[in-house]
Amino acid sequence: MNSQTVKKIRHTYLLEEGKWSVSGVYFDAENEEKEVKGEQRIKHYPNQWQLDSRMELQDMPKKVIQSTYKIEPTADEGEFTFWESDDPNLGQLLGRFMIVGNTIMSMYQSESRLYLGTEILEKVDENRYKVKGFSFSGDEKLASWEIALKRET
Repeated sequence: MNSQTVKKIRHTYLLEEGKWSVSGVYFDAENEEKEVKGEQRIKHYPNQWQLDSRMELQDMPKKVIQSTYKIEPTADEGEFTFWESDDPNLGQLLGRFMIVGNTIMSMYQSESRLYLGTEILEKVDENRYKVKGFSFSGDEKLASWEIALKRET
């Protein structure tokens, strides 16, 4: 085994407060492609972190995807944490974030266990992440997406 110490990657998304712009592509259940734009804000409070996300599907009247995640703060060297969100369409979602190298992974399911999904956030540099994810209702695809996050502040 190599005795060389592996340098821990410092993540700027989620683990630091900030505002992030969102841009990319959203695919609905029929695999129809829509451009998506929006923003995410991360705030750290003493007993909870909060992630507010608002994304709009372009060229669709009133199609907004909005959610607030309540996240348990990680310990100093913590590699995972738990989160929950009340989704207006899916109900309460329960999930976790796991950090592996340059990637933050998220998996979740609804409290009813009907809906589930996953998301992979790959760090490009201090101010950018590439994100890919999908969600299902039972055995049926709800959506998939490929977006970019860019730190604004």
